[in-house]
Amino acid sequence: MSADTPGPIGMPGLTSVSNSASSSSPRTRTAPISQICDTPGRRPVVSRSTTTYVASSSSERASATGACRSAKSRRAASSATTGPRRSSTSSTSRSAASSLSCTPASVGEHTFDYQDDRYPRRVPTVNELTPVRVEPDDTAEQVTQVLPGEPLAVEESRDGWAQIRTAYDYPGWIRAEALGGDPDPVWLDARADDPVAYARGLLGTRYDWGGMTPAGIDCSGLVHMSFRATGRLVPRDADQQEDAGRRVDENEARPGDLVTYGDPGGTADHIAFWLGGGRILHATRRDGVDGVVEEDEPQELRSRRRGFFRL
Repeated sequence: MSADTPGPIGMPGLTSVSNSASSSSPRTRTAPISQICDTPGRRPVVSRSTTTYVASSSSERASATGACRSAKSRRAASSATTGPRRSSTSSTSRSAASSLSCTPASVGEHTFDYQDDRYPRRVPTVNELTPVRVEPDDTAEQVTQVLPGEPLAVEESRDGWAQIRTAYDYPGWIRAEALGGDPDPVWLDARADDPVAYARGLLGTRYDWGGMTPAGIDCSGLVHMSFRATGRLVPRDADQQEDAGRRVDENEARPGDLVTYGDPGGTADHIAFWLGGGRILHATRRDGVDGVVEEDEPQELRSRRRGFFRL
């Protein structure tokens, strides 16, 4: 498959998650995509050779669930200040001011080897593209999607729902009936040489909050899937991707670096590929634009620019 023709990305037994901004102190994740806590269920014990999982206590799960519900209530009362962060499934808008404080510092660079005999249980996947929701409810917000063949950890089952965690450490809920089959051993094999070339192959794709495919994608999903196409697993959300990158000065920024946006005092709520010459490539929704576009950096984004980062 050529770099400029995106296709379905399955997910190898050995998964490298890139995040160079590890920290031992808790951080805040903004509302725009990641709406749920990293705490519930089994939590990753990070090493450079493998990721194992340990069960967290029921009190941890209850605490995290409560925090997420509180955060969701705050989100419902907030309003977005930029087009790219408007939900495609709800009239409610969300802003960078809404944030969660129930997540660990960062993923860290680790591997998730689901074929390792030390992994405590069979690792499932899904048979078709599956929405991941913030709560076990079909009307709850889609925060990301799981692709067929992608290895998962199931942390809890409840009333026909499964709480899962992806190989890139992203939690949420899916319908239990969606689980099935075995992970694809080549799910993270590189099929493109350059993230920007892959992203350009998605030009015209409609904007979809939480989307991860050519059928619909959001800003951080475009970055995640473009790197994933090259065999690199990077964090899912704009603020996480910024944390994972190394800041570079504008005069040092080169095509393929990332540029992030957000309100003063907040965290990143939008992200784009920097192409140089004042041009960006991103997934956005605003008046007259709905999807993946390559364009001159809009003034409304430039005024909110946080900085340039390199993954």
